[in-house]
Amino acid sequence: MTEHSLFSRSSGFTLVELIITILLLSIVSVTAYTRLPSISGYAIDGYCNELKSGIRRVQTQAMNDVAVSGAYRITSSNVAGTVLWSNPALNLNIGEDCTGPSCARLMTFTPEDNRRGISINSQLLTFDSMGRPVDADNPMTEFTISAPDGSREQVAINAEGYVSGC
Repeated sequence: MTEHSLFSRSSGFTLVELIITILLLSIVSVTAYTRLPSISGYAIDGYCNELKSGIRRVQTQAMNDVAVSGAYRITSSNVAGTVLWSNPALNLNIGEDCTGPSCARLMTFTPEDNRRGISINSQLLTFDSMGRPVDADNPMTEFTISAPDGSREQVAINAEGYVSGC
């Protein structure tokens, strides 16, 4: 075999092969991108789990309060993007940087999530000493966290005090 015949075949891709490859990669990437969850979807899941955990904490504290020192209330506010709990007999810290068992904040949206439009419905929930919601007229209390793209998560508390959701 001569050196000329060895290099006479061109190596590489033809223009048609390159165009087909680019088209296939474009189709695959567009399909994969639409199936990825949005950042707000991750935020909503995180807030939902944080809220559910906070509600259970307050519910447990209401059941463990043998002195029956007043109502244990959970209040959500869409305006501030916060969920607070209160009890008139306890001196709770409502500061933004509070931590620990005396912190009244169960959940607070970050300023970035507030700008993105993540919201929570305004709701009031009061527990009795058995961990059940006091409002007997309403069989289910629901906290709904939602985003402008339509994604949403709910935490529901039924009349017997069972906390579900996320």
